[in-house]
Amino acid sequence: MAEKRYLKPLLGALVISLSVSALADDESQDVLLSSTDQKTTDQKNAEVLSAEEQERLRMAEQMENTAIELFNPPSAMRKRAEREMELAENPLVFLPYKANYFLPVSYYSGYNQSARFRDAEYGPVETQFQISLKFPVDTGIFSKNDALIAAYTQQSYWQLYQESAPFRETMYEPELIYGMSLNQPLLSDLKLEGFTLGINHQSNGQGGDFSRSWNRLFAEVFFASGNWGIALKRWHRIPEPASEDDNPDIRNYVGLTELGMAYTKSDHVLTFRMRNHIESDFSRGNTQFSWSFPLAGERYKGYLLLRTGYGDTLADYDTYTNRIGLGISINDIL
Repeated sequence: MAEKRYLKPLLGALVISLSVSALADDESQDVLLSSTDQKTTDQKNAEVLSAEEQERLRMAEQMENTAIELFNPPSAMRKRAEREMELAENPLVFLPYKANYFLPVSYYSGYNQSARFRDAEYGPVETQFQISLKFPVDTGIFSKNDALIAAYTQQSYWQLYQESAPFRETMYEPELIYGMSLNQPLLSDLKLEGFTLGINHQSNGQGGDFSRSWNRLFAEVFFASGNWGIALKRWHRIPEPASEDDNPDIRNYVGLTELGMAYTKSDHVLTFRMRNHIESDFSRGNTQFSWSFPLAGERYKGYLLLRTGYGDTLADYDTYTNRIGLGISINDIL
């Protein structure tokens, strides 16, 4: 907004001689009063003009925003980011990171291998859920559009329908992430929305032969076009001493590259995620598809999850598994 501009009336110096008559004194007083009245009038006019100027600028700004919405509307990813930035101002709020869902029914084809490996009785149907949250540690580090974020994701696989209902596996993944929002136009409607750099640790919290963990550095870039969101991610595994590495070949099965895509329309959200080990000629990796759809209420949505490939869980990372689950989601990624 333009700064307010006030008119400054020039006041002449009034020099009153002691030898001037009483009439001259009265005339001087009249001049002083007239000058003061003129100053007050000028100030009022300046304030009126400033208010009118502010109103014109406000209307111009509204017209500009309307034009942007019509001819260059923000992407679904940008709208989601703006909602998160508003919520992030509340220090008591944890923001959703990845999808949060609860699937009471989830079938997976690798239950026989998993049962033999653990010498346990497992069934093909289990309950699966994911909790994923993030919290801004600091903002405005190098620019007004960057932030340092702490995140945590937990995936659990619960053999709810078996005797004693054990948790077959739970995976824990804390992360520290630096991110910057760019909103940079590229081609046509395609925009470079931003990038992240980070470090994460993933483990299943188990011991002995069932223990699995690894540490990774990663870089991720985000693109958007209308209702589409696209992310490309690359990991680098931090080396461990051979005596401490309980899964030395995990990257050969899970992969170190990930392509993610999401599309939203009429409150439906479709996602596609492919992880792959490029060096294996794309013969290994993991592919996932999800669909969230409206239910009768507004708090939750239906959620369908399909997954195929290696790395369904950490302990069974080298077992090829197919999975399908149905339940509810608490949030969408778009």
